[in-house]
Amino acid sequence: MTLTMNVELPDSFSPELKSLLEGLLQRDVSKRLGCQGGSALEVKEHPFFKGIDWQQVYMQKYPPPLIPPRGEVNAADAFDIGSFDEEDTKGIKLLDSDQELYKNFPLVISERWQQEVAETVYEAVNADTDKIEARKRAKNKQLGHEEDYALGKDCIMHGYMLKLGNPFLTQWQRRYFYLFPNRLEWRGEGESRIIVEVKSRPFHRL
Repeated sequence: MTLTMNVELPDSFSPELKSLLEGLLQRDVSKRLGCQGGSALEVKEHPFFKGIDWQQVYMQKYPPPLIPPRGEVNAADAFDIGSFDEEDTKGIKLLDSDQELYKNFPLVISERWQQEVAETVYEAVNADTDKIEARKRAKNKQLGHEEDYALGKDCIMHGYMLKLGNPFLTQWQRRYFYLFPNRLEWRGEGESRIIVEVKSRPFHRL
């Protein structure tokens, strides 16, 4: 844009900021800030950066004025951009002058953007994995608790079994059962124990 148009800076910009931007946007490379023999030192010594301790900047000691939300890709949503109709684009052709303009542009995704996307995917995958691991830990913890309940009692056997549940007894439900000499107990996840008394019957010899 600066190659074909003059950049107009807002009046709200300070004189130092205007001077900095005008120096960086000079079309003539020999007059451009940072290209007059002093390299980056020319930019560092500009009045806009007066009072800046560059060693502190290098050590990352200055608090950033803006911290974007972590994991948020700073780009417009695909639905906001919309799709390009073929009728609108098929008549557009790149000229040799267009190719010449962009010949030195690196056609790769910036390292910072790659890292941002990688971190977002990494966190999303880890979040799902953490949920699965949490469910496994809760299940194992519950199993250990159920086993502890049977310790020190006259429990004959205990473990998970399937029983028909719901009002119509048409759905198999997983329950933890305890078999005692005189009763049967079971419970499901988040449920209180259900105790069924077993009445003994006398045996008769034939």
